[in-house]
Amino acid sequence: METVKMPPPKKIATRDAIISTALEQAVVIGLEGISLGGVAAAVGMSKSGLFAHFKSKNELQLSIIDAALNLFQMVVLAPAMKSTKGMPRLRALYRHYLDWMAGSSGLATCPFTVFIQEYDGRPGAIRDLLVKEELRWRETFSKVASEAILSEKLPNSLNPAQITFELIGAAFSYQVSHGLLAEKNARQHALSAFDRVFSKPA
Repeated sequence: METVKMPPPKKIATRDAIISTALEQAVVIGLEGISLGGVAAAVGMSKSGLFAHFKSKNELQLSIIDAALNLFQMVVLAPAMKSTKGMPRLRALYRHYLDWMAGSSGLATCPFTVFIQEYDGRPGAIRDLLVKEELRWRETFSKVASEAILSEKLPNSLNPAQITFELIGAAFSYQVSHGLLAEKNARQHALSAFDRVFSKPA
């Protein structure tokens, strides 16, 4: 069996520092606004030193998205999936998602909101990756919603795809209301949206 040679810990730490810094910048100035020289200066290294880790801007951009995905897994998905399957898990998933939108990741805002708006009409590998991961996230939310409907024996008229559409939409609205407009009741409105989606028809 061939032995896989692992990079030295210092190189891994440097690479992680580059990606972390680049992600923080990208949330503010977008992926296109990122420059290898700017990231290198922020990390405290030369541009040529950064080239030892990333050969191109595109490679760094894809690594930024990957880092954001890992962060989303840690902050939103992992803790929510620890909840009891069914409505408790869906409610936890939604609440953690709202926390993410409010900056629980430690970033200025949701990176995917920035990236999706930036690449909405721009074809290429980055847009393809964003589409793939957004669909995966919605499929996960829809699956958890479906489990909640079954566990609570809710009406068949409740459609997991529609629930996903409405609640993710409510989370985006919450982000604007909370962050941009600083509305005091923003989170309560978002939580009320959850309850309305699952209110049984008369």
